[in-house]
Amino acid sequence: YIEKEIQEKNIASKNTIDFINKKLTDMKDSLALIEMAIQDYKNQHEITDISIKVGSFYEKLSQLEKECTKYKLKEQYYNYLSSTIKEKQNLEKLITPSVYGIEDVTLNELASQLISFQIQKEVIKEEGQVKNPAVARFASNINQLILKIEETVRNNSAVNKSLIEDVNLRIKLIESSLNKLPKEERELLSIQRMHDISEQMYMFLLQKRAEAGITESSNVADSKVIEPAIFHHKQPLFPKKSRNYLIALLCSLLFPLILLFLV
Repeated sequence: YIEKEIQEKNIASKNTIDFINKKLTDMKDSLALIEMAIQDYKNQHEITDISIKVGSFYEKLSQLEKECTKYKLKEQYYNYLSSTIKEKQNLEKLITPSVYGIEDVTLNELASQLISFQIQKEVIKEEGQVKNPAVARFASNINQLILKIEETVRNNSAVNKSLIEDVNLRIKLIESSLNKLPKEERELLSIQRMHDISEQMYMFLLQKRAEAGITESSNVADSKVIEPAIFHHKQPLFPKKSRNYLIALLCSLLFPLILLFLV
């Protein structure tokens, strides 16, 4: 049972790593295309680099877009989590909030518990113990966790959307100032911004993949054997065979004597 539980946890960790790897492949392809577009644009318009003035705007925008990307990633996860727990399918394969940079302790704990309960429930069912009371108990715990997660996601998402709106407003203010710059520099800046956003995402995913790998290598079962069953070659506590034999012997001797006495 314990070995099976660890295997299931490793599968869940592997699913996370596979998910990140797919995202990394997509991001790597995007980065390569954007880098080619930047070089082509520079060659076409004979631009060696952006001006100092544009660089100032670029630095401010880069910081704001980094912040916005972080919030948008969180929003993507909230949507993914809401839809996954609503369907109640493959909950053991759920991607944890920390993969998306969500450090909310409560939500991470709830998601981890949900995965753990689902894994334990599936392990019991796979062993043919569908009618085991533990299955119903895990199912009840899972439903309670889902309700708590839904409430937490609603609250977190509302706050996160407000943060996205605030950052977007500040970005628009800077973009309005960019209209005074030469067209070529504005367009180059726009392409460069796309590159930086993709690069930030790529580095973030690399970090999360490393963390997921550490988690996979340290997985342990939630259950453990406190003391293995040991068979001792000793007489049972009850019934006592030797005592029973002695009683039977005494009875066989005394019973005839009692009959003779009565006669």
